[in-house]
Amino acid sequence: MKIGWKVLVVAASASLLAAAVQAGEGAGHGGGGRRDGAGRGENRGERWDRILEHADANKDEKISLDEFLAKSPILDRLDKNHDGTVEKSELPTEGPRAERAARIFGKLDTNGDGKLTRAEANERRKELFKAMDKNSDGQIAKDEFMSFKPERGQGGDDM
Repeated sequence: MKIGWKVLVVAASASLLAAAVQAGEGAGHGGGGRRDGAGRGENRGERWDRILEHADANKDEKISLDEFLAKSPILDRLDKNHDGTVEKSELPTEGPRAERAARIFGKLDTNGDGKLTRAEANERRKELFKAMDKNSDGQIAKDEFMSFKPERGQGGDDM
């Protein structure tokens, strides 16, 4: 099954949502036009190291689907009232990234209830994981992460 460009963009946008709401912190980074998948001034190798540090529970230097889905630092960071969901009211309303954060939130809030749950975010993250796992072994290795680039026009335009 091929994953469409728009689906991947939405899934990847989940990782950029936190950066989008941190107004004033690294205004030139966090996905602001970088095409290498890095954020906050990192290169891909640095980002991989950070991902391993936070998500590689068994320290095998690969990320399984369970590890990928177990933690959601974006939701945790944005969930101001710590109720397990991110509500629209918890997003910034002013600043250069407020509009972008609202747009990304709208795409991820699949049931349209104004709340982004871990389950909603994980549905998109599962699609992203599958696309990154080039050899379909159920794990993302460094080479898969480093070489991952979504292809334009892969279908999924109805998403």
